[in-house]
Amino acid sequence: MSDDQLSRQLAGLSRLVQIEWEARQATSRQAIGFIAVNDSHRLVAYDHAILWLARGKRIAAVSGGLKVEPTAPQIVWFNALARHIASTAGALKTASIERKDLPGPLAAAFAEWIGDYALWVPLSGPKSRLEGGLILLRATAFNDSEQRTLARLGNAYGSAMTALSARPGRPARRISKKHIGLALVPLVIALLTFVRLPMTILAEARVSPSEPMMVAAPIDGVISTISIKPNQKVSAGQLLLRFDATELYAAKQVALKRVAVLSADTQRAEAQAFSDTKARAQIAILRAKLTEGEAQLTYARQRLARISLKAPADGVAIIEDTNEWIGRPVKVGQRIMVIADPKKAELEIRVAVEDALYAAPGAKVEFFLATAPTDPIPAILSKVSYSARLQPDQSAKFIARAGFIGKGDVPRLGLTGTARIEGRRVSLGYMLLRKPLAKLRRLLGI
Repeated sequence: MSDDQLSRQLAGLSRLVQIEWEARQATSRQAIGFIAVNDSHRLVAYDHAILWLARGKRIAAVSGGLKVEPTAPQIVWFNALARHIASTAGALKTASIERKDLPGPLAAAFAEWIGDYALWVPLSGPKSRLEGGLILLRATAFNDSEQRTLARLGNAYGSAMTALSARPGRPARRISKKHIGLALVPLVIALLTFVRLPMTILAEARVSPSEPMMVAAPIDGVISTISIKPNQKVSAGQLLLRFDATELYAAKQVALKRVAVLSADTQRAEAQAFSDTKARAQIAILRAKLTEGEAQLTYARQRLARISLKAPADGVAIIEDTNEWIGRPVKVGQRIMVIADPKKAELEIRVAVEDALYAAPGAKVEFFLATAPTDPIPAILSKVSYSARLQPDQSAKFIARAGFIGKGDVPRLGLTGTARIEGRRVSLGYMLLRKPLAKLRRLLGI
């Protein structure tokens, strides 16, 4: 064995010992899972790693530090795959995952989620107890040496998890008044859970126009200049923007030339019609072409007349960064900006799907501005969208709208904050356990 080979083996052994030591020093299963999906790469290279835990039968971690979404299609499929492998006789052995060994529903999506090669690494503790498993993915197959190394790592991770599950014994203690008081705490809490309180919902909100006037592109073209700034006050008839007229002017000139040529041809044919039968037959065709050319000229003039877009009414121009619009091609009907009356504003609230049940029209709303969180603004919920909409952060939320009440000034358009919606009365126990139970249901997939 050469010196280089010996050095590589010693370096690999050192990394293995270091990772095992880190896993055994971890204070939680989450920490062990993070080490398993990320630090195992220091010994054996792979593209992706998925950790499945037997306790809870769920996917607990993925490589790269990504958040695990239990309802995502890929996570659901890998959870089903891990459950299937854990139920087989070879669950405690490191083995390649092959399509032919899977039942129909899992085999159907094998190519979509696995790709090239996949390896099952059991996390087994003492007495062959399966704590979970690692599913490793990469473009090349895992050789025997890599599988032996991963098997040892899996045993270290499983032993570390088993050690965390152990409960040290506690010495017997005498019953005291303090212990009796502590025993009464659960009873008091149980009684308090029957107290009924109004269900409150917190959601993101912003001030939006209640009667916005959409300013859309009247023609297909490219915006050349924008004469206003974002959130600028405008008057009816004020110039907002102009389209590039180069192509439109050229189209008008072409239409003018075509009409002139067709008009001359028609006049010549009419003059020759008295003596030339062939020219007489062409008159109707030339007149039709002339009519078509005149229509194209009228259309070109109409488009050219629409290159200037003006404000339809007084208000505030709500538009994104103007620099992003200049030079951008737009289509007819595409919204460019909104003209809104700053005195006609409402509250736009993004309600989470699990809270939509308690956001009913007529509910009281308090809006806490991010700039003035101590001075809530009252409002009344007026309507809630029929279905949830996908938000930029890929979460689905219902859009609710509320009208401001009272004699105070309406907040400025675009301000953001938090809305507190007061729903129907529910028991305190339901209020406290609602979200934990919903999270548990998502984790269990029921």
